[in-house]
Amino acid sequence: MVDGRQMFVLSVLIAGIVGLGVSIAPVATTGLVGCATLAVIAHRHPVAGVAVWVFASASTPSWMAVGISGVGLTPADLLALPVLVGLLVAERRNTVRLGMVDSLVAALLFSALVSVALYGGRASTLSEITVSWILPYVLGRVAMTRIDPNRLPTLMIRLGLLCAVWAIVEFTFRWHPFTSISGQIEVLNRWSEIQTRGAFDRSEAAFGHSIPLAAMIVLTSPWVLRSRRPLLGLVILTAGVACTLARSGFISLALVVAMMIWTSTTRKRVLVAAAAGAAAVTYFGRGLLFGEGVGTEVQTSTAYRETLWQYGFKQIKTLGDAGATYFSVDNAYLRLGLELGWIPLCLFAVLALLPVVAVVRRDAGAGEIALAATSVMLLTVALLTQWQSFVWFVAGVTVVSRSLRRNAVSRGGPEIEGPTQPDDLDAGTRTPLGEVWRVAP
Repeated sequence: MVDGRQMFVLSVLIAGIVGLGVSIAPVATTGLVGCATLAVIAHRHPVAGVAVWVFASASTPSWMAVGISGVGLTPADLLALPVLVGLLVAERRNTVRLGMVDSLVAALLFSALVSVALYGGRASTLSEITVSWILPYVLGRVAMTRIDPNRLPTLMIRLGLLCAVWAIVEFTFRWHPFTSISGQIEVLNRWSEIQTRGAFDRSEAAFGHSIPLAAMIVLTSPWVLRSRRPLLGLVILTAGVACTLARSGFISLALVVAMMIWTSTTRKRVLVAAAAGAAAVTYFGRGLLFGEGVGTEVQTSTAYRETLWQYGFKQIKTLGDAGATYFSVDNAYLRLGLELGWIPLCLFAVLALLPVVAVVRRDAGAGEIALAATSVMLLTVALLTQWQSFVWFVAGVTVVSRSLRRNAVSRGGPEIEGPTQPDDLDAGTRTPLGEVWRVAP
């Protein structure tokens, strides 16, 4: 037991070390102190730690990355590690064994390692898989065993509304706060440039690209649609996606609505929300996406993606870098195959297919629906910026949520984040939109 005098001496010693560190390496010392503080927060208050990672990662530009031993670590990557450390030493609330999905994720990482070590695969892709895929996946998995599973929907609703409102404000006022910010790694600074479509600037928020912002909104949409105000929520999300001018975002949001209807036994309120969403898509999308001055750009983009499909897959090796050079590979599956080979690609494709199967079998919760829509979206966009970390975080959360849901059903208890219950769309974990900003005790 540490008494008052020992605590005082320890505090003075720590303060002295920190002061010395700040005088020698201020940036590094400040970062280490911040990481230690975040780890303590995650340990003492796991929900707060996860919330800090979620909202700080979503609102900090990914091109503000730090290069460590040749690996570019985004703010999402840097924040994930101390939060994970804090959660690992926190009290465990639930226990979930490793399963098939965990084995597939491990196999994906191992195949990427073999591809790089023995067959000349792209080392930067292996680094990306390790820090931006596996780390957030483990974080999501561990977080669901340390926090109340019913707290996650509120976090996801807040995140989705934040991104959507940000997109609307940015588009309306042409306010792009991060265009003048440059990061340490020069090649990543291109993400600070704002894209245009026709005469419009596209909303990007802190995601560096309009499509990841739209995809982020889509990723959170199932939780919003499971709230008590799905109509209001869907209108806000649809407006947010519209401000990104991303066609894939519109299509994926429509798929989410369709999947919510498919997996629901009581569909009245969701159908109303779907009709409102269709009307909003028609209103916003008619001119912004396919109006005068935009058609040529859309046709060029579509033609380029068709060329990738036609020639890209033919160049993939079993393992290793295909050596192909393209301006941009707008397909997550194709990009992984070109840079690491068919084996990692196939493992990734199986992982992407699992939530789709759950939806088809009407055995999907909000996480599976979000990932199924993302799986389709990845046909037209690579995993980019911090959005990719959120995709894998949701994957880890979904694995544990699905296991907890099955355990609850086997014990005869209520489902956790499962398919909509008959005659009660607002049952269980559904959160009123009007209350999502209230901090729960």
